[in-house]
Amino acid sequence: MSDYLTAKEAAEIIGTTEDYVTRQCKAKVIKGKKLGNTWRIARVHLDAFMLDEAPAPATRIRLTARQQRKSA
Repeated sequence: MSDYLTAKEAAEIIGTTEDYVTRQCKAKVIKGKKLGNTWRIARVHLDAFMLDEAPAPATRIRLTARQQRKSA
């Protein structure tokens, strides 16, 4: 096994899409490097992302603008 994964390989491991992984790399949530047109993610950085306690995107609760104003 290689120490570096493509965004597609990383997506298969964490069960999301390649697009999600590239967005997380661009946002610096997952540490990766862009080589040409592809992102490369070190296996250790993907492991760190998976161990993070942040909830998965599908389980995050989005507040409406009205709910946000109420809670502020």
